[in-house]
Amino acid sequence: MIIFLFSLTILYPSLCSSSAWATTRYVDGRAGACTGDYSIASRNCTGSDGNSYATLTAGMAATAAAGDILYVRAGTYTTTLQTLSMPGGGVNGTSSNRIVVSTYNGETVTVAPGGSARWAVYISTNYFTLNGFILDCTSSALGSNSACITNDNTANSNSIITNNVVKNGPGNGMLYGGMSHLFEGNEVFNNGLASDYSNSIGMYLMAIKSSTVRRNTVYSNECVGIRVGNSGTVGGGQASDNIVELNYTHTNGTAKGLSGTASCSSSSAGILIGDQRNVARYNVSYNNAGQGLRIFPLTGTTTTANNALYNNTSYANVSHGIQIFTNAQSSIVRNNHSIGNGGSQYTDSGTGTTASNNRTTGSITDCTVSTSVFTQKAGSSCIDQGSTLTGYAYNGSAPDQGAFETIVFSTCEVRAAATSTVRVTFSVNLVPPLLPATGATTFTVRKNGSSNAVRGSVDRVGDGIYDIPVTNSYAGGDTVDMSISTNNITSSDYIGNTMVQPYVGTLSNQSCTNNAGGAPAHTRNQSR
Repeated sequence: MIIFLFSLTILYPSLCSSSAWATTRYVDGRAGACTGDYSIASRNCTGSDGNSYATLTAGMAATAAAGDILYVRAGTYTTTLQTLSMPGGGVNGTSSNRIVVSTYNGETVTVAPGGSARWAVYISTNYFTLNGFILDCTSSALGSNSACITNDNTANSNSIITNNVVKNGPGNGMLYGGMSHLFEGNEVFNNGLASDYSNSIGMYLMAIKSSTVRRNTVYSNECVGIRVGNSGTVGGGQASDNIVELNYTHTNGTAKGLSGTASCSSSSAGILIGDQRNVARYNVSYNNAGQGLRIFPLTGTTTTANNALYNNTSYANVSHGIQIFTNAQSSIVRNNHSIGNGGSQYTDSGTGTTASNNRTTGSITDCTVSTSVFTQKAGSSCIDQGSTLTGYAYNGSAPDQGAFETIVFSTCEVRAAATSTVRVTFSVNLVPPLLPATGATTFTVRKNGSSNAVRGSVDRVGDGIYDIPVTNSYAGGDTVDMSISTNNITSSDYIGNTMVQPYVGTLSNQSCTNNAGGAPAHTRNQSR
């Protein structure tokens, strides 16, 4: 008897979801690129093999089922990438089998439509992911609800828009509605260039619900950087239950850096939220032509209420640092750092506002590394000066004020199974950190009071965890302590796409737990 055994493993990148019937396809517009082997496989751009296409339109037209993946290779494509090109005018993904359109392996892919195209990307289906594109709308046409990327305020849900560059639009950068979307890691700038189309916004999220806007850098747009809230009946309703966090918004408003001749007749702002139960937290908003952060009644037919501003930094904006506008009800404003703005650092014309522990006096550098690097500095007078918030973690005796929470030392130990390694754990910020490996000279380790040389590189083995290899192993009864002499430990809890929060403390002779060979514990947690 002969038995045949088959093993099949299908691997997809982490941004993708798999399905037994999903198909991975490719678009490659380079001349002759789809003939022969070009590091993916042998492709035929006529599509006769069912998975390779020379144009975005053809590739989208072949994307026909939940779980399908379309990779786009390097080049500039001058047609709109739209789900309307899909069979039946758009195929929906599912929560476990998203439809994914992504650049291939980090290659540079530009979508730059011209002619009558009002959008570079138009999404009208559910559970759709767009990742890694440069959307250059320099040649796009101007028209109603013009935007580089849009769903035209339709009620679709669960878009994931990540790691894209959105630039040079005649109107808005993004114009989106619907619910349960994620916008993360995008760079949105220089939108609103048309001289006859005013009040354009970097990220205009109108009738949007239960969505997250995270770690985007939004700058040099005509009016507002990020706006969450409706204006009138367009899009069918109000914005509610959204989170705007960890973003950089700066130099928005025509007076602060937009090239071109467009005008912003309404008030500019870095971040503007309205309608109900929206939260802006851990954002940095600076050098905008209007306010840094604003809660504003946007829809005349609905109530603006229960919006919150937590732990933001607002600096050097032309108008107010934080403004609660007339008719905004029951706003919550806590733990913000607003200083150096042209108007009031904090002004409240709303009703029923709850405000506490906001720092609005002194100099920005009382707390920050500089006037351009807004992370907490060693000895910052904003550390541990905030008020506690239900469901929000913090380090130290209380939350810090401003957008960044300091990293603090937690514990160190020698584990029984690794007697020549000292493991150090740090408490970091509020979202999962990834501490990068750092130079061995950062740490000094001792055994029984004498130097125990660090051997090789210090390894990051988990979120907030370092392993320090040492020359001499520890045995039962040995004491161990360590020091940190520099501040180059950082967290990935960055704001926008660039900044990180450093460890700002200094440790000397920190005693560690020795679990080798049944040794007695020698534990003392460091306190600042």
